[in-house]
Amino acid sequence: MKKISFIFCALFFLVSCNENRIYNEHQDVTGSLTWLKDEKHVFKVNITDISVPYNIIVAVRHHSKASMNAIKITLTTTTPDKKQESKPYTIPLLDPQTGLPLGAAAGDISDKETIVKSNHKFETVGEYTFLIEPQDKTKDIGGIMEVGLVVDKIVPAE
Repeated sequence: MKKISFIFCALFFLVSCNENRIYNEHQDVTGSLTWLKDEKHVFKVNITDISVPYNIIVAVRHHSKASMNAIKITLTTTTPDKKQESKPYTIPLLDPQTGLPLGAAAGDISDKETIVKSNHKFETVGEYTFLIEPQDKTKDIGGIMEVGLVVDKIVPAE
């Protein structure tokens, strides 16, 4: 029975791997189930292929009892030649009609990935810095456990 379970787990892992996922990092928030209002998460991504587009994804792990339907963040991107762009985004956490968590859920914990830049073309090869922070600097965000960044290469279907 252990052998069958191991094989099943190994197959699940292999099937769930995304070969086009070039970057995937999650960072714990500082507070206990709270993303502090001044807390910033920095991710450094090395882009080597600028011939294809990418999806830039913000990932949030949250407790299902999160009190808000969505959180507002600012994503600041710094290019290898030090150009910066900051944009606000809304990350939905709960379905506004049902109140149920969005994303992959396991018990009281949900992982929500939101594409914030679809079909994004990087202009130069090199290290890009992504900084994710809460938009509202007046209060902490409860129910948040991790903040992450995912970069997926979009490969045309053959």
